[in-house]
Amino acid sequence: MQKEAARRRNSIKAVETALRSFMRYLLFTGHLNRDLSIAIPSAPNRPFLGIPRHLTADQVHRVLASCNMQTRTGRRDYAILLLLARLGFRPGEVEALTLDDIDWTTGTLTVHGKGGKIFDRNLNPG
Repeated sequence: MQKEAARRRNSIKAVETALRSFMRYLLFTGHLNRDLSIAIPSAPNRPFLGIPRHLTADQVHRVLASCNMQTRTGRRDYAILLLLARLGFRPGEVEALTLDDIDWTTGTLTVHGKGGKIFDRNLNPG
């Protein structure tokens, strides 16, 4: 949604710029006797407010608590949410994980990051 909102805003800005340029052209060529480009309103310059930038600790706790730990799907969702919320993984990094990426003896995950970067993440506390 954010991409779509940004795309639409860029489209609005493009139309706004084109209209101002056209009004200045009409003034320059004598088709207008005063500058109407100043009458073109500006599109609001604010970020898309529909999606929060981050969740509060309480919201994260509530989302984690909503997973049904009695089902496979619930346990899988819980694990994915933990990787996202507590370890800061990107969605693509979680999606790329395989069982071969887990080293149970050392407690590390091999993470396939952005731009093809691969790094190990130690999961042992302390």
